[in-house]
Amino acid sequence: MTVVFFDVSTRLTGVAYGPAVKDAVPTTLVWDHGGEAGVYRRLGRLLTSASALLKEIRPTAAGIEAPMQAFPDAPVSQATLRALTGGAMLVGAVCDLRGVHDVRMTDVQEIRAHFLDKRTFRKSYDPVARREISSRDMAKAAVMNMCRMRGWKVQDDN
Repeated sequence: MTVVFFDVSTRLTGVAYGPAVKDAVPTTLVWDHGGEAGVYRRLGRLLTSASALLKEIRPTAAGIEAPMQAFPDAPVSQATLRALTGGAMLVGAVCDLRGVHDVRMTDVQEIRAHFLDKRTFRKSYDPVARREISSRDMAKAAVMNMCRMRGWKVQDDN
């Protein structure tokens, strides 16, 4: 059984896929949809990339990171929210069209709980750099560290 997971953003999409067995090392990809392009062109590129990959690997299940929400301390524009939601829904639709009917939209905190045994992170202070580190950046660093501990060669948090 092959599974695939998508982390869709407005400009990049991170993808991991592989066999659904313990200690499997996934294949990872990052698709750049062209940040300077309009939203419909970026979504079109996402559709094309997702469709081609799904045709090639023929997964039995797919996961999609649920789009982030806007919070008072982290405002997000309506255009960004629409693009994120549209991208996630588009990937789900392409999965269904390619015969992947077990598609799950998963909240990032659920993913962290499974991967790190920790759902949320607190902001911190770096005394060397003399700056505050956001809870988001703390979480991303923890994910990168876990990937490296498992021997996965990841370049960035996408």
